[in-house]
Amino acid sequence: MLLGARRRSLRRRALFVIAAFPIAWAVYTLVRGPLTTSPVTGDGWWYPYPFLDPHNFANGYGTVALYIVAIAIVIVGVGAAVVWTGRKRAARVRHPASL
Repeated sequence: MLLGARRRSLRRRALFVIAAFPIAWAVYTLVRGPLTTSPVTGDGWWYPYPFLDPHNFANGYGTVALYIVAIAIVIVGVGAAVVWTGRKRAARVRHPASL
């Protein structure tokens, strides 16, 4: 029951939904960052995480883009593992091995 017994498996296109939220969050954060004043330093920008702040890197937004791509790859990878595991479990339930 803890692992969702007798649940239907996710379709592969669920990966688009899994990837959509982090991508939307990153876009929102990057648009909002320059419009927000830092409550600590008073700078004219504020980003919630240091790896999203282009002012922290010599390449600016290029390095931030690399971080976002790396995070997206990890999230999609974990999502793919979840979908694959669910599909494999569903196939095993539909076609149990003969004893």
